[in-house]
Parts: sequence; structure tokens; C-alpha cells
Amino acid sequence: MAGGAVLGFGVLTKRHAYLGQGVSQSMLAGVAIGSIIGLNTTIAAFAAAAGSAAIISSLARVRGIGSDTSVAIVASASMSIGVAIISADRSRAVNLNNLLFGNVLGVTWLEVVLLGFIVTLASIFALTQGRKLALASISPVVAQAHGVNVRRIELYRLLTLSMVTAGSVQIVGVTLVVASLVLPPAIASLFARTLGGTHLLAIWVAISIAVIGLYLSYWYNIASGPAVVISGTALYSLSLLFCFLFRGRGK
Repeated sequence: MAGGAVLGFGVLTKRHAYLGQGVSQSMLAGVAIGSIIGLNTTIAAFAAAAGSAAIISSLARVRGIGSDTSVAIVASASMSIGVAIISADRSRAVNLNNLLFGNVLGVTWLEVVLLGFIVTLASIFALTQGRKLALASISPVVAQAHGVNVRRIELYRLLTLSMVTAGSVQIVGVTLVVASLVLPPAIASLFARTLGGTHLLAIWVAISIAVIGLYLSYWYNIASGPAVVISGTALYSLSLLFCFLFRGRGK
């Protein structure tokens, strides 16, 4: 969640929420293939996410095919391949419910280390390239005029987004991982007034949502992924209500 919060501002400003959803769905094929050859879930998910992100980026440049169309093609094809492989596996080595909706209790120590490494890399990337990322998100033309290699910085953002998405798959699942990218920065943007403040508040919100969601998962015996997303959605709704009631009156 913290890694998603760091990159979430770019997802919001670039309107890349559907891209994050498409990359997360594409991971299902990688996880399915990885389970057959005995590859770690997180590593297999990252390989699939990075590959699908590269394909989506390439297809989006084809004349007549927009970004949303390329996402739909790659995501639907990859997810179909993944479901087909898993459904054909009679040994049931892969738990489809855990992949789709997450299971925090299934996280191994290796995946914990990988998650820590991914969050660290994402944080370093966001801190060192924050201004360039913000400028490229808000106005690519102005960023290009100031010497920013927009294509390169967007490629790096996409690869980092793939890493964070892959790292979150075991926690919130393939179908809900996009919420970890969107909800924390969406809540933070309602209150923060600077880019740095948005990042810091989004990280704090992400951690809070994760903790509350895990407690809900434990108390009510529900999947961890939906519990985390429900917590985030409830907090976002309360934040909107607060802003409407108090800030709306002050205008």
C-alpha cells in the first residue's frame, strides 16, 4: 500500500487508473505460468506486469489504437490465459480466490523482503525524480521544454508501477490492487496542498487503511483484499463528506 501511495499521484494526474487495473489483471497469466514452473509468485507477477506494461505502451503508439484500447486488449488476453491455465490445472496448486482477492496470511518471508525492496526502490525513485514526474504528469510539453526526457521518465514510472503492483498482488489480489494506487493519493489530495505533503499523507493513509483492513479481515473472517479496499473506500467517503460540510461552508 505504501508503495502504491508513493506512485499514486502520477496515476491520478495522468488518468492511469485503468492502466494500473490492466497491468494488475495481466499478472494473472504470469502467476499461472510461474506456478507451473515453480517460480515465486511475486517474481512471476512482476515479470508479467513489466511485460504487459511494455506491450501496452507499444500498442498505444499504433495509429488508431488509444491507450485505453491497448490496455483492454492486453489485460483481457492475459487474464484469459491465466484463468485458462489455472482452470486446466487439476492439481489445484494455485488458489484462484487468493490470487483474485488476496490473502495476507499467505505471504512468505521472501515476499516480505521483496515487498520491502520494492517499496524502497519506489520511494527512492519518487523522491529523486519527484519534480520531473510531477511536471511530466501535469504538462508533458512543458516538461520536454525544460529538458525532461518524458518518454524515458514515463517508462521508468511504468516499470516502477509494475513492481509495486506485483508486490501488492498477494495482499489485495489481482482484481483489487489498483485500489492501493488510487485511494491513498485520492484521500491525501483532498487535504494536502503541496506535492511533498501529498506523498507523506498518502503513505500515512495507506498504512492506516491496510491496518484497519487487516483487523476487519481478522474480526469478520473475510478476505484481506476486499477488507482493505472497503476500509479505504469508507475513509475516502468520510473525507469527501468532511470537505463538503466544512470546507463547502467556508467558501
